Amino acid sequence: MQQLLREGIHNKSPEVNFDANKGFLELKGTSCMENARSFYDELLKWVAEYSSAPSGHTMLHIRLKYFNTSSAKCLLELLERTKEAGKEGKKVQISWYCNKGDSDMVEAAETFSELIEYPIELVTE
Repeated sequence: MQQLLREGIHNKSPEVNFDANKGFLELKGTSCMENARSFYDELLKWVAEYSSAPSGHTMLHIRLKYFNTSSAKCLLELLERTKEAGKEGKKVQISWYCNKGDSDMVEAAETFSELIEYPIELVTE
């Protein structure tokens, strides 16, 4: 499966690094496109394909400084699809990185964790 790499566009779209061979998925930067669905569709398809034959240990790292409402819906779907990689005894670890004192991002991670009914590790930097 091809690695999915996308450079982020400052204050618009996040940097993407999805590597099936390593079981490593990372979003980094800002996600505030007007039409987030057009950006995330490719990522969601990639994760769906990956989840059908994932590595033994999948790690999703979310390192977003900001995301808008349109992106939130797509992020929720991305988290759900990543969680699916944990079937049949495979391990999935989701880590949400945020700046110390960023209560909005902490709350977002906690809300997403409740919605997908799966633990999300909070990592403050």
